[in-house]
Amino acid sequence: MSPLRPQRAARSIPPLVPVTLLLFFAVLLASLAPARSLDDLLHLAQRHDRQRQAELHSATAGEYDGLQLIAAYGPSVTLTAKASDTRHHSKPNSEEHVESSANFREGEALITLEQPLVDLVKGSHLLRGMVEMDIAVLLRDKAELDLRLRVGERCYGFLGARTAFDLAHKEGLALQQQAENVATRLSLGFDTITSLHEAKARQGLARAATISRRIELDNAAKALEELIGEALGEDVDDLAPDFVPAAPGHTQQWWLEKAQKGNSDLKIRRLQLEAAEYEYRAAQGQFLPSLAFYTSYRGRTSSDGLDGYGEDRDEFETGLRLDLQLLAGGRDTAAVLAAANRAKAARARLEASDRDVERRLLSLWQSVEHTALLVSANRHAASENEEALKSTLAAYDEGGKVLLDVLNAQQNHYRSLGAYLNSRYDYMLLLERLRHAAGGEPPGEDTELDAAPQT
Repeated sequence: MSPLRPQRAARSIPPLVPVTLLLFFAVLLASLAPARSLDDLLHLAQRHDRQRQAELHSATAGEYDGLQLIAAYGPSVTLTAKASDTRHHSKPNSEEHVESSANFREGEALITLEQPLVDLVKGSHLLRGMVEMDIAVLLRDKAELDLRLRVGERCYGFLGARTAFDLAHKEGLALQQQAENVATRLSLGFDTITSLHEAKARQGLARAATISRRIELDNAAKALEELIGEALGEDVDDLAPDFVPAAPGHTQQWWLEKAQKGNSDLKIRRLQLEAAEYEYRAAQGQFLPSLAFYTSYRGRTSSDGLDGYGEDRDEFETGLRLDLQLLAGGRDTAAVLAAANRAKAARARLEASDRDVERRLLSLWQSVEHTALLVSANRHAASENEEALKSTLAAYDEGGKVLLDVLNAQQNHYRSLGAYLNSRYDYMLLLERLRHAAGGEPPGEDTELDAAPQT
């Protein structure tokens, strides 16, 4: 016997078991994790969306531009320092004085304080700066409203694509079961080879539709993930099964008045017109004199001079200064004409925006109202097609219907169900667009545009 006895192999868990357990718990945790709501997606987009961040930075830059225009009317202090090597030469005409020269170094410091008193150019720029700061605030609000609309569009687009894929997958499974049943019936002599071919043909079409819907779902998911800055990971809240849409509420005139007061584009266009008019006034002000108060101190020191010694000199000056530009080579006239045309362009853009907002809002209001009716009609059609499918299946089992009747009833059922579910997403998306066109809803206001109940 060998002195080295083989040791009994230690029992160990197969390596696949821990992996299986990890996958099981991962799937379990994912199923228990709460689904993300529209507000959750909006908060993620606010942190990660680069377009929103760029718009906010641009608004902040515009605010500082306005602050520059305002500050230009305030006091200014200027310090000028100079050091030079100077040569003075004197050659008197009188014979009693002799010619002299001196080389010396001289230093000079000048401090000037100036405050505009009457200046149409700077005064118009001050008013324009205040308007620019108001525009910056509106641009920030518009960035938030635009982001909410983009999140809503991509969220409901994702939900619609997911619903279409689920229905296509379920229809494919139902057709697969139909093909198997027909094959069984054919083997028993209760059906025909034509029915089997029809079932397999519909099954092939359903398989192709499922692949197509899968591609659309992946694209919709990527678009949403791009906006929120991370993978979805968790599920997204869907509309409640018992959600019933309602009409937009209020009259068209009420919504128009609300849009006139709250639409971001209109408010910005109005302020842009006001800013252009102030710029036109500033251009006209170049032809008028300006009055400013000033005070200055000038200090000089030199190492030598014609008198044979250096000296320190101090000068103080206070007064009013009147400036009037007499000739600028036509630049001031061209500036006035350019500003006048910019003001006309701003007014035309305001009128165009006013008409566009009115058209879009009325169209959205009507679309919301009609889509609410469409959802109700699609819901009724889906219910009736479901009952028709049940009746057709029962009649087919009793021999009163052929397989083609079943396949057509089944197709009508899934098509009507898809139309009903997708029309609900269309309704919610139209509500978001109506809210956006009207300028959003004030926080805490109870209106018909409150978020739909979600599961």
